[in-house]
Amino acid sequence: MEPKFVFLLKNLRGLVYFSKGVDASEEIKILKKSFRYRTIGILKELDGKYFFPIQLDFLNKFGLEEKAILTSSFFATPLLILSRKSLKKLRKFVIESIGIGEKLEYKELKRNLRLVNYSITDFYVKSIELFEKGKLKERVELAKKDTKRFWRLKRGRKVFIVYLEPAKIKSKNLPINCFSIVPGIIIDKDYLKA
Repeated sequence: MEPKFVFLLKNLRGLVYFSKGVDASEEIKILKKSFRYRTIGILKELDGKYFFPIQLDFLNKFGLEEKAILTSSFFATPLLILSRKSLKKLRKFVIESIGIGEKLEYKELKRNLRLVNYSITDFYVKSIELFEKGKLKERVELAKKDTKRFWRLKRGRKVFIVYLEPAKIKSKNLPINCFSIVPGIIIDKDYLKA
């Protein structure tokens, strides 16, 4: 196993995703401030100058959205979705979500960034076991149950936390660790108090 791979498994705190054409410059600043001393990955085809570029060659045939979900699962790390506009291309993979009704303090954003990391770590093995058994409905229940960890959020209509289902990506011969449910968090400058 390559040292770089082991490093990422140990240190990766999230994988950045944003849709092509979306200006995520403000959200990149927010993330850089949040993870000053942590490793954040980004798919190589996105602008990676601020984050650790990642490319899994066996995913080259997939589109950007599929690649982001499968890579997040592969490294057991949440998807950090920059700008709510980027969620449009991921909607078909969402099996559960949490919306917020008011703007967040910066410390609340940081807390929820930690919580999405705990989410994927806590349900990773169970999620993959359910995938292997073909129990996709139970995976939806697993995601619903996990939403309880975000009890501090005041619920509303602006989607903030999502659970993405890689089983909706049709493919054969991928490593099994590409198929955990992936929690994601929307980082959007308009979600934060000034």
